[in-house]
Amino acid sequence: MKDYYKILGVSDSASQEEIKKAYRKLSKEYHPDKGGNEEKFKEISEAYTNIGDENKRREYDQMRNNPFGGDTFDIFNSFFNQSVHRSRPIKGRDLNMNISVSVEDIYFSKHKKIKYQREKSCNSCNGTGGEWKTCTSCNGVGSFRRVFSNGFMQQVVNTSCSDCNGKGKVPMKLCTTCIGKGTNKSEEIFEFQIPKEVRHGDSLTYPRFGDEIPGGVPGTLFVNISINNDGEFKLDGNDLLYVLNVNPLDVMVGKEVTIKRFDSEFNFKLDKLFDPNRKYLIRGKGIDGGDIVVTIKIIPPTEIDDETFNTLVEVKSKLENDLKN
Repeated sequence: MKDYYKILGVSDSASQEEIKKAYRKLSKEYHPDKGGNEEKFKEISEAYTNIGDENKRREYDQMRNNPFGGDTFDIFNSFFNQSVHRSRPIKGRDLNMNISVSVEDIYFSKHKKIKYQREKSCNSCNGTGGEWKTCTSCNGVGSFRRVFSNGFMQQVVNTSCSDCNGKGKVPMKLCTTCIGKGTNKSEEIFEFQIPKEVRHGDSLTYPRFGDEIPGGVPGTLFVNISINNDGEFKLDGNDLLYVLNVNPLDVMVGKEVTIKRFDSEFNFKLDKLFDPNRKYLIRGKGIDGGDIVVTIKIIPPTEIDDETFNTLVEVKSKLENDLKN
């Protein structure tokens, strides 16, 4: 059994918030779009899917902490040759898709469409793969069960049948469309909504939208989110970060400012001799109660005419005299 806590680098007593923070940090580091290792990214996503959710984490912990490494009831019954068979459906392959969204997409919780390919049940044979007959070697079981005894303890080993490759059946006439596979590649258009709480490195989970598999349940589609910060606003938690460009004289005389958020405008005033090193907040105008955080950036002019230059020299001289007095 994989140690999902070790994969995320947290202890098994970590809080859900600690697990989430660890996932976000690692997903940023290993995200394929940032040149990270795709297999490691998938492993991180799998770990977060299993212990990032409280209910799934509880089930995982129960299995992980079982000293017998399996279902205790099953092992107890195997002592008395009473095998308990649990019906666990096979599952199709999980799929990962990467998508870049803007801060505006998140603010408005916009709908997005992605195009991807997945295995879907063959229409020609309804997913059967063709005509089959029961394997005579394993009598349709698909495997051979062997019991090894060691005193009171017993070990049950299942070996896949080599004649039918574990299917329990052998082909009589294969479907000409899927050649016995039962599925075909299909191009899908998947539409989903961007949650407002999604952040860079998060993964959205959509069960049953992965690959389909004959006789089983479809896999899961994971949509991995990266945030495109090319717009005017960047995102920090629920805060919208905004950089306001001012010239050097603005700092002395003050400035009337209008900031255009996606759906509205906000006006505020910078008084004369304002501090360009502090951050200014527009309370509650971020995402879900966050703020707009304004950072000042002083942009000096690239050109200046002689008249303006001389005027500024006079102003500079006056300011220097005022400082001396």
